[in-house]
Amino acid sequence: MNRLFSPWRSKYIETFSQPKDPNTCILCEAFQANDDDERLIVTRGERCFVIMNLYPYNSGHLMVVPYKHTSDFSELSDSEYLEIMHLLHKMQSALNKISHPDGFNIGSNLGKVAGAGIDQHIHFHIV
Repeated sequence: MNRLFSPWRSKYIETFSQPKDPNTCILCEAFQANDDDERLIVTRGERCFVIMNLYPYNSGHLMVVPYKHTSDFSELSDSEYLEIMHLLHKMQSALNKISHPDGFNIGSNLGKVAGAGIDQHIHFHIV
């Protein structure tokens, strides 16, 4: 594959034109719910959780999310940061065993201008 093309994400992109409730965070709602299967939560740690992306770029697109609601990377504690790194490592290893991809993109878009679709709650992608 030379280019990552995911036309199914257009449904997600179209939601940007719809008004959002600034007091609602879909990532906070996901981890506070009691149904991990319905919310696509893969695993939970002490400070973070892993969720499947509802509008993935490709199969296996995961997000590692701290429970702390913040958009500022510098507000994460050392223990939150370490758990994020641990979960990224663990999920990459699992995806390697399952899918044998040619490569990964791992990172975060900090702020709407950087490309964040959910800019109010920091999260890290594994694509």
